[in-house]
Amino acid sequence: MPQTGPDYTMPRRVYDTLKAGFTDSSADWLIRQILHDRPDQEHRVLHLGDPFGRVFAWVWKDDPDQAMLLLADYLAALRSHHPQAGDIDPPIRLDEVLSGLRLALPHDFGDYPAVVAKARREVRGYYGSDPNA
Repeated sequence: MPQTGPDYTMPRRVYDTLKAGFTDSSADWLIRQILHDRPDQEHRVLHLGDPFGRVFAWVWKDDPDQAMLLLADYLAALRSHHPQAGDIDPPIRLDEVLSGLRLALPHDFGDYPAVVAKARREVRGYYGSDPNA
C-alpha cells in the first residue's frame, strides 16, 4: 500500500540543495559498497539502493529533464567528484548505473525503457564526456 501524507512546497533553492545532498550521499553509499563490500570490481553488479530508486522515480514523474540532470550529477559524483572515485577501476559507466537503477526503482515503475532511451541520448550532454568510457 503506498504511503500517503502531506505534500510540501519549498523554494527551488532549497529543493536543489536537498537534491544535491541526496545525490552526493547516494553516491557515497554506492562507492563504499563497491570498495568495501565488493572488492572484485571487474565483475560488479550495481544496486543503487531503494532510496535512490524512489527519489529518481518521483523526480522522473514530475520532470523527466530534471531526472536526467539528477542522473548526470550522480554519475559525476561516482566518476570524479567523490574523494574515492579514483579508487574504482574501471570507472563506473552509465550503462552500469542504468542497470542498477532498474533494480532500485519501485516495482510499479513502468517507464524504465523511456528512462534508458532518454539517458543514452541526453546524459552525455549534461555530463560533458562519454559516460560509458
